[in-house]
Amino acid sequence: MILAVALLPGTAAATSAAAATPAHAAAAAAAPAKKHQSSDSGPAVYHDLSPTLAAMAAASGPAHGDRVAPDEDTPLPHPTRAAADPVVQTAPGTKAAVPLANNWDAIGPNTGYSDTGVPPDPNAAVGTTQVMELVNTAYAVYSKTGSTIIGATNTSSFWSGFGGFCQSANDGDATVAFDRLANRWVVQQFANVTSSSGPYYECVAVSTSADATGTYNRYSYQFTNFPDYPKLAVWPQAYFTTYNMFTPAGAFVDAEICAMNRSAMLTGAAASQQCFTTSSTYGGILAGDVDGTAAPPAGEDETVVGLGATATTLATWKFHVDWTTPANSAFTGPAALTVASYTTACGTSGTCIPQSGTTQQLDSLSDRIMYRLAYRNFGDHEALVTDDAVTAGSGVGVRWYELRMTSGSTPTVYQQGTYAPDSTYRWMGSIAMDKAGSIALGYSQSSSSVHPSIRFTGRAAGDTLGSMTQAETTIITGAGSQTSYSRWGDYTSMSVDPTDDCTFFYTDEYEPATGNFNWQTRIASFQLPNCTATADYSISASPASGSVTSGTSATTTVSTAATGGDTESVTFSASGLPSGATAAFSPTSVTAGGSSTLTIATAASTPAGTYPITVTGTGTAHTHTTTYSLTVTPPATNDFSISVSPATGSVTQGSAATVSVSTAVASGTAQTVTFSATGVPAGATATFSPASATAGSGSTLTIATSAGTAIGNFTVNVVGTYPGGSPTHSASYTLAVTAPSTGGIVNGGFETGDLSGWTTAGSASVVNSGAHSGTYAARIGATTPTNGDSSAAQTFTAPSGSGTLSFWYNVFCPDTVTYDWATATLKDNTANTTSTVLAKTCVNPSSGWKQITAPVTAGHSYTLTLTSHDDNYSGDPTYTLYDDATLSAAASNPIVNGGFETGSLSGWTATGAASAAVNSGAHSGTYAARLGSTSPTNGDSSIAQTFTAAGGGTLSFWYNVTCPDTVTYDWATATLKDNTANTTATVLAQTCAASS
Repeated sequence: MILAVALLPGTAAATSAAAATPAHAAAAAAAPAKKHQSSDSGPAVYHDLSPTLAAMAAASGPAHGDRVAPDEDTPLPHPTRAAADPVVQTAPGTKAAVPLANNWDAIGPNTGYSDTGVPPDPNAAVGTTQVMELVNTAYAVYSKTGSTIIGATNTSSFWSGFGGFCQSANDGDATVAFDRLANRWVVQQFANVTSSSGPYYECVAVSTSADATGTYNRYSYQFTNFPDYPKLAVWPQAYFTTYNMFTPAGAFVDAEICAMNRSAMLTGAAASQQCFTTSSTYGGILAGDVDGTAAPPAGEDETVVGLGATATTLATWKFHVDWTTPANSAFTGPAALTVASYTTACGTSGTCIPQSGTTQQLDSLSDRIMYRLAYRNFGDHEALVTDDAVTAGSGVGVRWYELRMTSGSTPTVYQQGTYAPDSTYRWMGSIAMDKAGSIALGYSQSSSSVHPSIRFTGRAAGDTLGSMTQAETTIITGAGSQTSYSRWGDYTSMSVDPTDDCTFFYTDEYEPATGNFNWQTRIASFQLPNCTATADYSISASPASGSVTSGTSATTTVSTAATGGDTESVTFSASGLPSGATAAFSPTSVTAGGSSTLTIATAASTPAGTYPITVTGTGTAHTHTTTYSLTVTPPATNDFSISVSPATGSVTQGSAATVSVSTAVASGTAQTVTFSATGVPAGATATFSPASATAGSGSTLTIATSAGTAIGNFTVNVVGTYPGGSPTHSASYTLAVTAPSTGGIVNGGFETGDLSGWTTAGSASVVNSGAHSGTYAARIGATTPTNGDSSAAQTFTAPSGSGTLSFWYNVFCPDTVTYDWATATLKDNTANTTSTVLAKTCVNPSSGWKQITAPVTAGHSYTLTLTSHDDNYSGDPTYTLYDDATLSAAASNPIVNGGFETGSLSGWTATGAASAAVNSGAHSGTYAARLGSTSPTNGDSSIAQTFTAAGGGTLSFWYNVTCPDTVTYDWATATLKDNTANTTATVLAQTCAASS
């Protein structure tokens, strides 16, 4: 991690990647215990699917460089001193130095990157065809031979378009892993770490393929405390990340480990995390990170390791994660694992590494084990390797461990050693194993006569335990030393090529010239002698399952992949077929790496069921199998579905409504559907064109009314019937028949297909989809950005008997009401008054059609203006659909004294504390009813009235609750009882608001 120098050491924002509590606490209890689950557990704050990384990198441009970390970091809790180291290797290995396959300068000034801070935090991972390197705030993608695919780019560009701090805060401490079990890349970086109060964020990106430049499923997780020094690990049940946790004020809290739902993240689904903490005794823990093609045994818990409570122990934990029942998840430990005694490097300060040509010493970061805790399953045992920096004589060496376990048992020490073959200081190591069990150890090297350089050593699986038998190989000798700042590396990484499981890739830093901000990273690849690529292949089927009806066929692609050595010819066969089925491959054989199409044909007599079919590949030297699951179902009965659009419509007496009738095949084969209609009102006729159609096509229903057709709402059932009268399905269409207008609004439903009768401004048109009823609606505004108001207006005279104006609107507003909106006004030209009948509104996404009503006075002239406003901002056009502007007679109010303007509660039955003499704060008029009192009362206060409602009416009332308590104790509520149907509805749920 790198942070701004303007912050003071000791503050949360200034805490370094190594920062932690200043003192070592007491040893943990001997008996392992379930640790506390952290409040950081929970769902991701947000997740999405990114554009391609290549596109985001191109838009981001070159990286901006790093910021400077505080020079002094407070050590994590760790033992500092013990007896002399009994496992020091004081001479180099006698085997020949290993040659380098590839060796190139990665991110740094030699490749155009401007260093502006320390340390660089170099780490890398290797995939099937690419290498990705990350430094503190930048990443780059290379081929395996060092060709640049994406140059140094800000790491935050992984979250371009994601929003929030993941996108805007390029805060560093990023790491990358390659999930060999799924062939996916995983990248993490924390965000908002300079905040003095939080919250803090962990940003995670999981690729959707093995191509590092492709798209990523992106997530962010929120933390209350500062999650420093995050380190990724891949495990089948989860992606694990370990942290050192600090309060916002900078005090060390504990180590924390979080399990993120790997299976969900691989598919881009919502993914939660489960987090647990250690005691404050421990920091710098790491989780096992899977290498190789062999996954851990099914269901095995994750192993976690850190420095122990004494200088003769490591501490181990087990993390059991249960995504189905999170309460069953557990983090148990620590168990003390006895190791050879050691003294951590550089005493309590951690800084003592000398350099040539300067008095500036470098930080050893000896208070933790170093990234990664590499895991490998060898079948007969499982192995974990890790390392840390320890005192070796008068200098510093790398203590390394190989731990072993079986089926997830507690790890034991198989071998250990301290590599310090001469007086040169070695530290900042990273270690891994290849498929043969050979170990490679990379590190930084420096002394008073040697500039910081990069080297590695190694050993074969059968060599003398505890020793690195390969002579040192120099990746690059530094040409300068770092001045002014002690911070170096923070971590490096050794990884293994997943394609051959033999080639190691190591990245570290060196100085091409003496200076304070001019570190250069380097990537090198090599193989240890005992690892060779054995000829073999794998086989798989995609899809791995399929379903057919008896008498039809299923196909799947059978793929092979060469996993090492020379390719061999593979011939395919299938067994386990159900009765009457046959299998055919095209081609019947391929060279490993090729694929074939398997076709399984069933007979009409093939019985229903699910059959595991074994697909066998027989090669020159190897035979492998995969399973394809075939489900056979009996032939489906012929069936269909029917629907209508629109589902409602309105016509005046003497006119016609049209409805689109659609059908679809639900099962079996398409048959002829014959249409009919029931529930058509008297005096109206229903015709279909065509009268019948093949399922999957449709018809148009026309309902023609006459002058004598009854007025009202009618439910018309549109019926479809297959030959023979079965099956039969129907869909409902609601038809409203109204009397012809004798005046008032012209073309209020826009069913002329144009805006005749209306005066328009801006962008206004008629659309034939999404109407409230009928075929057409007016669209005010456009689907592309417009500037200012668009409107449609009409001046009309309210005819005799009319008392209510109504219209429907549907607003599409991806912005906010500050900038874009729908609104409508009604001007009474006779009285010269204007009212806003639709206040400015903006909804995203659309909440559907809403009705607006307003009173009108018969004989008055009115102007109705329907408006949509857009601020012409690119990407968020706003428009509004309007429909069915009509005038209707005003209904009389059956409720007596509903406005309480008698100044009393006449017409109402009151209980408790109820008063109508409140002549201030009324919604309208002079008076309002007050239920309850301004002084405390006990129990319910209420008023009630029984009335008979007119048909088609709507009940409305206004309330204003003043409730300084909570809804547990005090509330307002209202019920409406239908005495005819003997049902009661709660129309106002219990509510309490401290501020009315």
